[in-house]
Amino acid sequence: MAPNENMWPAPLNALRERIGASRVYAAAGEDTSDMRRFLIVTSGRAGSELLTSLLASHPMVMCDTELLSEKRRDPERFVAGRVAQAKRLGKAAYGFKAKPKDILETQEFERAADWIRQKASEGWLIIRLARRDWMQQAISNVRASQTQWHFRDGEAPPFEPIAIDPYVLIGNMCQVAYYERQIDDLLADVTYTPLTYEIDLREPAVQAATVDRLCQALSLPLYPTSTNLVRVHPSETRKMVTNYDEIAEVLRRNEFAHFLEGH
Repeated sequence: MAPNENMWPAPLNALRERIGASRVYAAAGEDTSDMRRFLIVTSGRAGSELLTSLLASHPMVMCDTELLSEKRRDPERFVAGRVAQAKRLGKAAYGFKAKPKDILETQEFERAADWIRQKASEGWLIIRLARRDWMQQAISNVRASQTQWHFRDGEAPPFEPIAIDPYVLIGNMCQVAYYERQIDDLLADVTYTPLTYEIDLREPAVQAATVDRLCQALSLPLYPTSTNLVRVHPSETRKMVTNYDEIAEVLRRNEFAHFLEGH
């Protein structure tokens, strides 16, 4: 049985992580000029884990999740090292996803927007993944913080709606709005590929077409892709919570009223 990292004592896990990071930095000087690269920018709970899972199932793609969510002493070199490691594994493309906080706060880039513009100028495909329904996005965030962030085949329990304080929900929607405005600023003057969860990812029937479109943009051969992630919540907002009417009464009095089903 392969060792689970949770079986290791914390100091040993920390050592393994440092060794792993050192290897990434050491690989950074290798020639990766022939590698295709992509960056997924998202506000979170918009299907980015699903998208990275689908892309990572392509045999020529290596796709990390939130590579910059923890402070790196040299983030640019760390990214270059991951690209090099992908090439060592015989991959033709490498990418990862990032939230605005990763770029603006965690890594403390002096000019964050310039960093993304530089990536675009170097040939990185910039993908912006958003969700149209901020109310469902906020519910998803609250629910995940109370249960589990992602479920895979065989893990998901039967769905049960939860009660959410309307003002907690509004706070989460304000956070989504704030992150989306940050992304607007980060991607100003940058050519990017827009994806929307509800249109491009929510239903399995459209996922393959979305991945094919990205593969064509990256000049990669098309290949059947898959994911073991499962969606646990229903499509209707009313069925996601037990106190929809209470929430609706509060939301009707603010700028988020248009996210209510039937308004």
